[in-house]
Amino acid sequence: MSRSFVNWLKHAALAFLVAMPLVALGGFVFRWPAGEQALSRYSGQTPIMISFFFHSKTWRDARRGVWVTRTDETRSYILFPSVFGNPRIITVSQKDDHAPTVSESNAPLTLIGLAGAAAFSFFGVWYFWIRPARQYRLSPQDAATFYASRSPQAGFGRRIGSP
Repeated sequence: MSRSFVNWLKHAALAFLVAMPLVALGGFVFRWPAGEQALSRYSGQTPIMISFFFHSKTWRDARRGVWVTRTDETRSYILFPSVFGNPRIITVSQKDDHAPTVSESNAPLTLIGLAGAAAFSFFGVWYFWIRPARQYRLSPQDAATFYASRSPQAGFGRRIGSP
């Protein structure tokens, strides 16, 4: 593999592994009252945020002479502990000041993919950042013997000093 791709993979694994808990933590720290009200129908479940989207657009309305702001906020959650028995993603969306809408998607393959990406990120961070360096190094004498035994002058498969 090329060095730049390995370098990208090294940093992508770390970024994904850091981003996942930060998004979930952001869902707990930065509460969304409209979303919490919409999720109140899932009593006994703890919503864990897995993605969010916010868009705001402001412009001046020439007819009325006022500034108009349109907002669109969407957050997606998994519900713990029911994610193990009934894997689904709950998405809460709100446009402007309208009532939030809730949609459910049965997405076991999406959640399996998300879990797989997390597993690969854990492995990537361990492989690139945590694991110890190789312990076995060839001494200069062993390296000379190793590479000389495979040289064309030594013949294929022959050892140095053998007839």
